[in-house]
Amino acid sequence: MTFAHYNFVRGSSIHEHFHPQEEVEVIEGELEVTIDGVAKIARAGLVAIVPGNGRHSVKALTDGQAIIADYPLRRHPTPARPRTRQGR
Repeated sequence: MTFAHYNFVRGSSIHEHFHPQEEVEVIEGELEVTIDGVAKIARAGLVAIVPGNGRHSVKALTDGQAIIADYPLRRHPTPARPRTRQGR
């Protein structure tokens, strides 16, 4: 399981994407969480559960904070190697 804490500002958003299961819990503020085309509001005391590989996006309706718990463990990709310029 992977946990992350985010501070967000009103109007910020995360584009539609998908990955293994994700659970979003809002500590403070409100988020519009769209899962497979259905928008719901997540706020303190409510949780948005995204099923594995479910397409989802997020928009901040207010400033706030959220904790994200991913299961199974979410492995982040290896950082990109710097590109070298060839020729000349």
